[in-house]
Amino acid sequence: MPAMPKTQFTEPAKRRFAALPANNGMGGKTAKEVWLDDAGTYPVIIIIGGACVFCFSYYAHNIATNPDIRVWKDKRKHTVIRNWEMSSWGHH
Repeated sequence: MPAMPKTQFTEPAKRRFAALPANNGMGGKTAKEVWLDDAGTYPVIIIIGGACVFCFSYYAHNIATNPDIRVWKDKRKHTVIRNWEMSSWGHH
């Protein structure tokens, strides 16, 4: 019985999508042109920027004032993090 002949390896066909986006989906414009040409995007930019500033300030405040968060190693050596009778920390 003769052996089967070797087949030539061919590279698989590239995947094609049903519809390709025209000009990377932005119509040939840069991201700056897309976001800043439309006045309706300004509220979105302001709200997202405000949310980022709020989150940063909230976490910076907690890192700076909360006794349960210890950034420096010399303060980590204490075994008791908090006894709940502490009244030196709190905003109430």
